[in-house]
Parts: sequence; C-alpha cells; structure tokens
Amino acid sequence: MADAGGREVVSVGTAVNGLEVAVGESAGEPAPPGAIGGIWVRGASVSAAYEGAGDPRRAGWVDTGDIGFMLEGELHVTGRRKEMLIVRGQNVYAGDVEGLARGVDGIGGRPVLALGVSSPQGEGLVLLATTRERDPDRRRAICDEIRLAVGQTLGVSVTDVVLVRPGELPRTSSGKLARHEGARLYAALRARQGQSL
Repeated sequence: MADAGGREVVSVGTAVNGLEVAVGESAGEPAPPGAIGGIWVRGASVSAAYEGAGDPRRAGWVDTGDIGFMLEGELHVTGRRKEMLIVRGQNVYAGDVEGLARGVDGIGGRPVLALGVSSPQGEGLVLLATTRERDPDRRRAICDEIRLAVGQTLGVSVTDVVLVRPGELPRTSSGKLARHEGARLYAALRARQGQSL
C-alpha cells in the first residue's frame, strides 16, 4: 500500500494460531483500521514474565517495539518505535530521512544518521552524513541538497546537516549505526566548531 509521496508497505499477513496481535497506544486501546500505532502480541508462545505488568489493559500483552497498522485484518509493519523521530510535533521515520540523504550526489549511498535533537527552538532534525568531499563550496552545496531533498519529499525542515569523514559515525559492536551515540557525536562536533546546538 502506498500513497502519493509515500512509501509502499506490504502486509506481513495475519496472526498465526494461538497468537493475537493488536495495534494501538496499548493493546487495550486499539487504533482504528489503517491508523499507525504500537504493535502488541499475546499468546501461548509469549513469555509469562510479561503477564499483567500491573495494568489490566496489558494483561498478557507484550509490546514488540514495532509500529504499524492493521488493514483488512492484515498487519503492516512500518518500522521500529525507536526509529521514529518527532520533529516539531510531526512523526518522521529516521530511515526515510537517511535514505533521501544517501541519494544526494556527494553522499553516494554512504552512511547517514538522522537524529531528533532538542534545542531552544524546539525539536529539530539533524543529519550526520558521510562524504569524501573536501571542497568547502561543494560541501555547502551537499548540505543544501540534503535539506531540499528532505523538505520537498517529507515536508519537514532540517535543522542542521554535519558532514563527517568515512568511519566517523558511531557503530554498535555488530556494526550497525548507533543512533543513541549520534547525539553525543553531534554535540562534540558542534562544540569543536564553536557552535551551540
């Protein structure tokens, strides 16, 4: 399923026998069909350690950490809750932002990390993008192209773009980009340049 300017999301099907799936802020408060919310599961294969957790609306339900929606009885997964950024009250998928930035000439598919960063002006969207480009004019142009691509496609403005050298983005022990470390790197880079967030 896709809409104009959106991305296609395919169904992952229905729940297997013995497992229930709910989508919403909690399992006891399901979202209407087609509305995005947290994905919850319950059933015989779900750990009893989660039973209840003190909230009768959650009895037996486990929050998967994923987000998605139900449509015509089928589940569609749109992402992970921790990958959702809130920018000035608007939900934005970090992966969508990063994909747009990777497509900019001068980034060429290299790693990009999108971050939600608080500032005196509110919640902002910051990108750390890897490039080999050294020319200052071309680097400024790359930053402008990233802002334009994200703004035109997703309708959100980018607060800041910082270009980093290959290998500079933080990674987990398994080699994945470490989003939780990205904010620290951003602060350190801006402090080194004598700029406040």
